[in-house]
Amino acid sequence: MTKMQITRRRALGALATIGAGSAAAGAGTFALFSDEETSDGNSLTAGTLDLQTGNSSTISFTASDVKPGQSGSSSLDLQKAGSIAGDLTVEVTSVSSTENNNPDSETDTTGDGELDDQLDLNIWLGTSSGTDTTFDSTADPVLNSDGTTGSSENYEPAVNYDATSWGDVITGFSGPVSFNVDWQFPDDGATNNAAQGDDLTVDFTFTLTQQ
Repeated sequence: MTKMQITRRRALGALATIGAGSAAAGAGTFALFSDEETSDGNSLTAGTLDLQTGNSSTISFTASDVKPGQSGSSSLDLQKAGSIAGDLTVEVTSVSSTENNNPDSETDTTGDGELDDQLDLNIWLGTSSGTDTTFDSTADPVLNSDGTTGSSENYEPAVNYDATSWGDVITGFSGPVSFNVDWQFPDDGATNNAAQGDDLTVDFTFTLTQQ
């Protein structure tokens, strides 16, 4: 083996080593494409659930000097002012009658009044609009004193409605609807005398609950 040959082999070996090293170095330097976006100023806003009474915060269904054989009605507008739909619940929170003027002909002048036994109520919701005060049996739910709803007018003594609740009587309430109370004072003869001079108060609560 000549000196020149040895030198060439060593040189080739050195070149091979350098080439392998270059290949390894090249394999470690490639890059992936990437892109980055930002989203700033994000926020969440809570919706509102707001039930309002349109024309008044109270409903009055008694007239002065009511007497047997009379009848009447009154209504209250219910409106959804918030941005969130809800389910409407109606509750009678109190029914009370008190003694007032007691003429000689009144048969019961002690304790509570008797008008809550004598005056009959028919309670219903006008679902067509907030000014709907004409009962429609195909669309307007009647609120019965046992907490159920029906499609027929149903007059019952006011005292029967005490502490009665109608849950989710309208689901997805968007309003407006009219809350209507029809009343009548049946002529029952001498038994009516027990209610002379008495008054009647009925308190309602309306609740809108998020669906």
